[in-house]
Amino acid sequence: SAEKRWMAGILAGRAEAEYRYDYAQAASYLQQADRHAAENSLEKMTARWWLADALARAGKFEQSDVLYESILSTWEDSHPASHIVRRTKAILKQRKKK
Repeated sequence: SAEKRWMAGILAGRAEAEYRYDYAQAASYLQQADRHAAENSLEKMTARWWLADALARAGKFEQSDVLYESILSTWEDSHPASHIVRRTKAILKQRKKK
């Protein structure tokens, strides 16, 4: 099912990022998770968050910032107090200082 494929993509992506430090492979798994999540769902927000994180860790800041911006444009109004939205704002604010 799409739900199980989403879960598998998140789990595999996080494992690649945290245990193997293979951010390119992590991003691949997380992109799969993103494709299996319903539009505007919390699952989509979570997949985008971890994908942006993997891309940033790989040094692909422009790509990660596009995803961070999409998180804010999609979920900032509906989930302003969520950890993902708050951290996304902080990350983008930090990047703009540089």
